[in-house]
This record gives sequence, structure tokens and C-alpha cells, in this order.
Amino acid sequence: MKKTKTMHRIFILVAIESRSNRYPRRQKLDWTIGYFSSRSRAEKELARVVEATNAAGQDAYSDRIGYMLFEKTADCAANGAYSSPCCLSVRSYTKEGSLWDECLIPDDCETPFEGRRAEDIRFHHRDIVEVVQYGGAAELSIVSRTPFTPEEYAVLKTRFEDDRHHPILDYSDDCYLVYSLGEGDTHEHVMCCYAFPPSKPVSSTLQEKLKAKLKEMEDAIKNYKP
Repeated sequence: MKKTKTMHRIFILVAIESRSNRYPRRQKLDWTIGYFSSRSRAEKELARVVEATNAAGQDAYSDRIGYMLFEKTADCAANGAYSSPCCLSVRSYTKEGSLWDECLIPDDCETPFEGRRAEDIRFHHRDIVEVVQYGGAAELSIVSRTPFTPEEYAVLKTRFEDDRHHPILDYSDDCYLVYSLGEGDTHEHVMCCYAFPPSKPVSSTLQEKLKAKLKEMEDAIKNYKP
């Protein structure tokens, strides 16, 4: 009888902190709290960190944006995207330690994404989010489009099949289309678990600038003539 290969997993808990205070783009630092053999062990440590902070009686982590929990195979690079899959799942948590969002699709570009339930879509059109997915920055952005729902995916799949093509949607399609401030097309496709509510108040002036940027980009798409 052929033996089934056991997949050993590790869970890497990471804290995300801002290193500057000025929106719309702040420097951030991601630092690893620990490596764990199960999600429950990682979440237990997360609860301990939050509890210790509260017990200290001071706002020691006022710059904390949130936490990420990466599920990987034990023989995968801890930090890098050069193994397949690099992550089996990704979860995000608020700075209070509550589960915020999760992507349960491996980033192997083979496991299909078939839509996100409407009730699991945290943000919607014109919502302002703090994006922590890219590089060393946490950046304010505004939502233009949300992920496909299962119902929308079914329509898309039927349309592609009628055209004798098949939709190829993977983990990266579980995302928001967002725009940030800046010149030209500033769009990004941000995986849902990397979009947080702003961790500090956003001025009305900055909110209006982001809304104006969204209108500029959506008008450009609407009026585009190839």
C-alpha cells in the first residue's frame, strides 16, 4: 500500500506597526512574533501579547495596525514567494487580537477562487482602507471594486464556457481594486486580508482627495476609447 505523504505545517505570526504618523502613506515594520505548530497555538500567543499589553496599563502598541498569520508548509521559505505554494492560507487580525479576514486559498496558482460570500466582503465601493500588502508602507486607498461573489463567478464561468474559454481565477483574485493618491493610474489589486480599516482618524480633506481620485479614475475608464 502506498503511503500518503504527510504535509507538515507551520504558522508564522507577524505584527504590523507604523513607523511614521502622517497619512496618506506611512512607513511600516513587519516583525515576526513566533513560529507555531498550529493555528490555535499561534492565536493563544496572540491573545497573550494583547493581554500583556492591556495589563501594562499603557498604550505601548499605539502604532500597531494589526497582525498577520501565515500558514506555510514546513519546507517552505519563511519569507519569500519562491516555493509553491508559499502560503496555504493567510489570516489578518485587528490590533485587539480579533480575527479580521482570511484567505484560505493556497497561492499555488492552481487552486481556483470561486468567489467570496457577500457577507464576508468587509469593504465596499468608496470605502477608505489602509493597505499593508506592499513593501515597507501602509497606505490609504479607496475601494473601487470588490471581489466576485459566488453568484458573479457562476455568471462569469458560464460566459467563458460559452466562448470556449475557462476563467482562470486564483488566490490573487480574492481582492479589492483600490486607488491611492498620486499622479496617473495608481490602482492596486489588494488581497482582502491585507486591507484594514484606517488605524487612526482620516481628515475630511484627505477623504475628499481620495474620493476625487476615485472619480477621476472611474471617469477615465468610462470614457476610454481604444
